[in-house]
Amino acid sequence: MDYQNYLFVGVDTHKNQHTAVVINCFHQKLGAVQTPNNPNKFNEFIQDLKSFVSNQETLLFGLEDTKGLGRSLAQWLVNQDYQVKEVNPALTKRERKHSANPDKSDPIDAEAVANVLLADWENLPKVRKDANFKAIKELNNYYQSLIKQRTQIKNQLHELVHKQYPNYKKFFSNPFSGKTALAFWEEFSHPSQLQYYGEKRLQKFLKKQAKSIPNNKASKILSLVNKKQPKDVSNTTRSALIPQLINRLKLINQQIEEIKEQLAEK
Repeated sequence: MDYQNYLFVGVDTHKNQHTAVVINCFHQKLGAVQTPNNPNKFNEFIQDLKSFVSNQETLLFGLEDTKGLGRSLAQWLVNQDYQVKEVNPALTKRERKHSANPDKSDPIDAEAVANVLLADWENLPKVRKDANFKAIKELNNYYQSLIKQRTQIKNQLHELVHKQYPNYKKFFSNPFSGKTALAFWEEFSHPSQLQYYGEKRLQKFLKKQAKSIPNNKASKILSLVNKKQPKDVSNTTRSALIPQLINRLKLINQQIEEIKEQLAEK
């Protein structure tokens, strides 16, 4: 292996952002690049790194956490046919202690990874394609899609419920998250539906959803409701839409939990 034909990229991985430092075969630092921990941004990351290539050198990568925070980047690189080595954190720590600046920071750690990568290239374990990675990526993409859908539905519910119950935010601490709140909007999508509910009857309904509900919850809600609010075409339409959206929201919540369980098993 002619080391002069390569540039060595050490990557310090984090949950939200990665920091990379590029060195040449003489351990000279050429520069640093940061990228969000987002596969959609990794192409830009590579283009930034290629700006340090002056003589058609090939980029070689070293990452510390290839099974955790750096897994997404490591697998993306491997799938793009880059050579990636796993760098033991103990080696990085040792390298940092021997450096002129032993303090800890993302660029310093990334440079330490790059130096270990160069010094121990032949001995470091190679990162290989993970058969589960594609499945995890697809599950995660679907998970993110569900999160966006849930947010959209909650925004729609806010618009509709606010017009039915102007003080609705005072009813529950989590108006569109808790089981009791969702059951309430589904059952009473318009204040007139509470016409025959006193405190005891409403409290019984709320306790059926969650036994831990405060004893004064029904009283508080009824004090904020105008049971005689007239119904017209607009709020009749809203009354029909709210339960439909609640059902969609509950289904999406269930799907999100199922995806989280599947991701935890991978």
